[in-house]
Amino acid sequence: MLKTKLFFTLLNLVNTSYLSQKLDVNYDKRLSPYYLNRNAVNVSLSIPYLLLIDVVEDAQLVSWLVTFTITWRDDRLKYNPAQNGGETKMFVPNTEVWTPRFIVYNSIEHRKLIEDEKNDVSISPVGQVKLQITQFINIICDIQVERMPFDTQFCSFRIVSPLQSQKYTFLQGHLEKQTAMFRGNSEFHLSNVSVSEYDYEMDEDEMHEIYFETELIRRPNYFIIVIVIPSFLISTMTITGILLPVHQGVGGDAITVGLASMLALSITLSIVAETLPRTSNIPLIGAYILACLIICSLAVIFGLLLTHFKVN
Repeated sequence: MLKTKLFFTLLNLVNTSYLSQKLDVNYDKRLSPYYLNRNAVNVSLSIPYLLLIDVVEDAQLVSWLVTFTITWRDDRLKYNPAQNGGETKMFVPNTEVWTPRFIVYNSIEHRKLIEDEKNDVSISPVGQVKLQITQFINIICDIQVERMPFDTQFCSFRIVSPLQSQKYTFLQGHLEKQTAMFRGNSEFHLSNVSVSEYDYEMDEDEMHEIYFETELIRRPNYFIIVIVIPSFLISTMTITGILLPVHQGVGGDAITVGLASMLALSITLSIVAETLPRTSNIPLIGAYILACLIICSLAVIFGLLLTHFKVN
């Protein structure tokens, strides 16, 4: 038993020594694999996990929990599995190898859930490197509220490699929807995620950009139950209460009923307005509440005129 443990301990020491030598000898993690053969490094970027946290309409922000999977090839990290105990995967800390740089340039905040020192990369015998990064990120999104609460929003992750043009690093985006996990929240349904790529010039360099486009469909049940139906009932009861035949001398009830209804609708409209961006576009639900206010106002005026004619 003791001999068996000693054998595996020595084997691990040999493998560890081999991995350390592979990273220490003729390997500079500060330099891109581009400088090995002067070929652009093809970096594949995908999103296997995407969770919608919150949509803040008035701030035009969308919060996500997202996992990026990045794969690339670094020929300097090739190894023989026979010299690695037959293992076909090698795991080393993220900070020990070169990793491609990229930014989500339409984000204003991001926080990594796992620090680089605690995150590993996997390396295959042919030098294929795989890294996963999980982040909490706030994305700037142009939220259109004209059809709220029956609206659909389109928000994208705009990813680019800073400074390095296509000559050095070529980003490629792809999705594996069969295995990916995309989820919305209680307010929005994440109906689709797509990927597209764009080329542009910046300071005479050919740059490459990846768009991960998300489609968010609002769940309208909350607004229908809390705002639409109560507003309809308030307007209906106001019109009915004002226009029903009343006895002489009680015409003041029309003003009381009308003012109470308008106050309730005004409070409802202010609640909706607090969640919307300050734009010139009036959302559908805001137009609906304004229409209810106008109808109640006209009903009050008509009720007062009808009472006046009856009294005279």
